[in-house]
Amino acid sequence: MRSRIRNKIIIPYLLLALVVALIGSFAAFFIIAGSLQERLEQRLRQSALHTSQGLVDFEDQQLARLRLIALNGPNPDEGLLSTTEALRRADRTQLETILRNGRDFYQMSYLLVFDLQGTVLAEQYAHALTPYLAPLRGSSLASLAGVRYILDRRQDIVDGALADKFSSILVRQTLDGAELPMLYTVVPIRQRDPVTGQEHLLGGLLAAEPLQRVVDLLHERNGAFYTVLYNGEGQVFAVSPAGSSDDLSIPADVLQALRSQSDPERALRTVPLNRRDFLFAYSPLRIRERIDGYFGVALEVAGVFESWQPTRNAVVGLTLLLLTGVVGLGHLIARRITQPLQELAQTASVIAQGQLNERSRVRSDDEVGMLAAVLNKMADRLVDLY
Repeated sequence: MRSRIRNKIIIPYLLLALVVALIGSFAAFFIIAGSLQERLEQRLRQSALHTSQGLVDFEDQQLARLRLIALNGPNPDEGLLSTTEALRRADRTQLETILRNGRDFYQMSYLLVFDLQGTVLAEQYAHALTPYLAPLRGSSLASLAGVRYILDRRQDIVDGALADKFSSILVRQTLDGAELPMLYTVVPIRQRDPVTGQEHLLGGLLAAEPLQRVVDLLHERNGAFYTVLYNGEGQVFAVSPAGSSDDLSIPADVLQALRSQSDPERALRTVPLNRRDFLFAYSPLRIRERIDGYFGVALEVAGVFESWQPTRNAVVGLTLLLLTGVVGLGHLIARRITQPLQELAQTASVIAQGQLNERSRVRSDDEVGMLAAVLNKMADRLVDLY
């Protein structure tokens, strides 16, 4: 006989268990998704931090190399003067040789030396740049901010120390009319007077690296999907991996937010590219404590959330297992309640058909047991009456 009481117990219990399981699953998914989003943003911030620190390290490396070239002493074996003496004499041949040696030894892309008027006396390109850039020898760089900085004998306080170096971005025109943005660093070249001990400025030394090479070096260490260097208008200077055809310019509202703050904080923005979502972190491009543009790093959102696939399957499996266990436990509890009631109903039905010797075999200390005892006493009274 079908138990309607059992259905009345199991169905609400099953619905309640299902609702609890669904709420628990959604809560687990929400918590895990929030944790993944936080993990994605943390990874992105770490990537941006590595990029910023990598730029500082690159600049420090350039400064150290320039300092060694500027302080290069004479080499009698090769017939070379010291850098300061060659510059004092304006010996272009000697300066060309000194720059060539420095370029080859330190694997630098571009070096030049200028005098007190900002005139380029000598320069050396890496072989890869030679076919693309027109020579500057004999040209004046006095209008370039870094050269002007040196010639004006300016000094700034950087990180609490007196500094007389300058770094920034310049854009060279290639022979075919294209633009080649470069990160350049300038240091002064001075000669000490042996009598007075005073230093006299002779000119300066400039080193430049294509921004594409710089961004590739930064990209190797930051773990980002994209690493982008921007100009002050938010347009792409260089991007790694190179050759990307995507529009990676900084969104107008993000650029406005970066500009409007005296100390702009890194901005996060999800950008759809080629039907995939990337989370970008934008930050000011600080060179020698000056903002010369912006940089951005990006991670693919799906790449982080796909790593959650095994966890998601485990959560779904655990939810189904718990739901099955809860339903099974509910069925067992309902059976323990309804089975004695079903037996009592059968016993009462047999007695109602005139079989007064039938008795309930239910024995328990609860209300069902009390009902069975009362039914048996009623049957005994009927036997006595008839």
